[in-house]
Amino acid sequence: MDMTGIVFKGNNNCNQGYEKLGGECIIFSPNKEGSIYPMYAGGAPAISSYSWLYKSTDEGLSWKYVQSYPENTHTITCIAMKEGSSHIWVGTSGGIYVSTNNGTSWSSLYSNVNFHHVKRIALWGNDANRIAYVTYGTLNSSNQSQSGIAKITYNGSFGFEDLTSGFDAGASNEQKTTHFSPIIFPRKTTDGTIDETHLIAGRYGRPIRESHGTAPGGSGTWGGFYQQENSNTQIVF
Repeated sequence: MDMTGIVFKGNNNCNQGYEKLGGECIIFSPNKEGSIYPMYAGGAPAISSYSWLYKSTDEGLSWKYVQSYPENTHTITCIAMKEGSSHIWVGTSGGIYVSTNNGTSWSSLYSNVNFHHVKRIALWGNDANRIAYVTYGTLNSSNQSQSGIAKITYNGSFGFEDLTSGFDAGASNEQKTTHFSPIIFPRKTTDGTIDETHLIAGRYGRPIRESHGTAPGGSGTWGGFYQQENSNTQIVF
């Protein structure tokens, strides 16, 4: 790939609850443009401190930055899209940037200390009734690392609901301080389709909980395992 002048940069602030970043911020779009599935990636010009969103329409042979994407210094950590959708959700080290019109314009969400570092995004529903489930890292008022799970709704306007307390129900204080793994909707074994009535998430050492419902994630819906692991291992998915 011709990546001349482009740096795919990461974030080394692991002591503040942030992950080092790798290829998880490079994805294929599920929606064709002509005969090609475009690729999106987060990077930066080598001569700049800004973080840009890049797009390739030739299977990664060349890249151009998405000119409409807002200029900012937040490292891109994850990108989420759905088949048949005009939404692009970009998680960063400073909140979320969302386009609901295939990248023509963007909204900046929650770019503050209360929602500081987005780890993963899982999209539910359709463009008219969207939920983005998000795991994130943040710093509390004492400048201590915290990690949580939340949902962002969109039906013409954005709404936010933190799901962390419901996920942590029954957990020890020690378990509530560990970092989140990714979040996913599983695929059905019968036909391979994604099952959006089951949301699976995990913290380091718990290791996994599952929420079931028409729009999962609500308080009292989280089942699964919540014991502390003695092996200090983390299940990543």
